[in-house]
Amino acid sequence: MGVPSPYIDASWVQSHLGQDDKGVHWLDNGFREHKRVTMRLLSSQPRAEIGGPSIPLLFLIVVNVLSRMCMKAARAGWIAGISCVEEGTPVTHLQYADDTMVFAAPEESVLEGYRFILTSFSMLSGLCINWSKSSIWAIRVEPRRAEGMAAIFGYNIQQAPSAHLGLPLVQRRLLRHDWSPLVERFIKKLGGWQNRSLSSSGKLTLLKSVLSSMPLFFLSIYWIPRTVLQRIEVIRRHFFWNGSNKDSNRPHLVAWESICQSKS
Repeated sequence: MGVPSPYIDASWVQSHLGQDDKGVHWLDNGFREHKRVTMRLLSSQPRAEIGGPSIPLLFLIVVNVLSRMCMKAARAGWIAGISCVEEGTPVTHLQYADDTMVFAAPEESVLEGYRFILTSFSMLSGLCINWSKSSIWAIRVEPRRAEGMAAIFGYNIQQAPSAHLGLPLVQRRLLRHDWSPLVERFIKKLGGWQNRSLSSSGKLTLLKSVLSSMPLFFLSIYWIPRTVLQRIEVIRRHFFWNGSNKDSNRPHLVAWESICQSKS
């Protein structure tokens, strides 16, 4: 569920979060300045991208209220999330930047409760929920029932396998072909670096600071197959020794394990 934020009307957040006078004054000034800049840009440049150094923080403060609304509604029994294990703590939602993933039991009353929360939050905050770009994943739910659930929100039904924030969403362990997008990203990233004039230290810096961090997001969620890990290592090794992702007859003067060791 995406939440675009061209305009924020969130002075109501202050008392809800229990801010002291100094905090209320700071938030009030921040929201007023954001409104002023927004209206000025909209009047002079209709297609301007609106932003500012304080906007991300203000946005997070406002969206935090949505999280509190969901938790309070869950405690009151208006909505029900899902548990990963028996007798575990139910999860109602997850938030990442301007994306929100809601977990709900497949019951009409629960879904109506979620819709009421989202609609109320949109009206109070001024943040517009992008219903057309939002989707619903119906897991182990009959197709006809899933269509009825989607109709409550006006969402599209996403079919597995799908992706969220770049991660594949599947109901099984990832197979080797599921990692192909990550391997392709490695090769694409190397496309701009394939220059034999780069020094060995420059290549090593690129490998450790950029390529080594690319799979971390995937690895924080999924186990990587050994074959995929070996493929990634081959790509990194070829780039370091040959300046490209292709093999050559150039001798490797140092063991790859020694190159990968930390210098500290």
